[in-house]
Amino acid sequence: MMFKVTLAAAATIAALASAGAHAQEDRWSGVYVGAHGAWADGKVKDVSNPQASTQDIDGWQGGVQVGFNKQSGNFLFGVEGDATFGKSEKKWLDRETGGSQFSSYYGADSIRTSGTVRARAGIAGEKALVYLTGGLAIADTRHGFGCKGSLQPEAIGRCRGDGSRDFYTSEKKTRFGYVVGGGVELAVTENVSIKGEYNYLDYGKANVSLTDPIDRPNTGNPAQPYVPIT
Repeated sequence: MMFKVTLAAAATIAALASAGAHAQEDRWSGVYVGAHGAWADGKVKDVSNPQASTQDIDGWQGGVQVGFNKQSGNFLFGVEGDATFGKSEKKWLDRETGGSQFSSYYGADSIRTSGTVRARAGIAGEKALVYLTGGLAIADTRHGFGCKGSLQPEAIGRCRGDGSRDFYTSEKKTRFGYVVGGGVELAVTENVSIKGEYNYLDYGKANVSLTDPIDRPNTGNPAQPYVPIT
């Protein structure tokens, strides 16, 4: 499964804590802390199954960040770490994503808590900073699927005819990847700034093992393993 997330228009308010922040020629230097909010939009897919459809996940997220800048003339270099909370999720029905019209299977893919550790470099002016950023990304992702007989009135669509074998199974994965992006930061006062930032994150591939426990007497298989290689 390939998992990609894009954070668009992350708004950040940063309070500069450096003594040098009062000097215009060194406005951006020092330690800062702040908070951000963002809209996350991404894609997830079971790459081991050529018939699997790509799921689009999205949702609002928010968090905090801390960093350090060093300005030298018009050039700025720094590091920043952030933690983001919220849930970007896609819930899907098998019958709507390429499965049988009678299927009672469903699932969900989501990203929960995430964070990055990034370097950033840019051009600093008296009131504005334009920069590029990139580094390590980490996220808590969850994937699951199940069967619920009530999703279909037809007997053929039930999990086991009478709908008595409903189940749901899921697995949590900590994923590591990379982030690249950029932004523009504007000084509101000597000690406060606000920025808009766009980041692209890729958490790569990971193995997720989910098992379907439903008996299938017509095939002789007591339980079918569902093992997407992601």
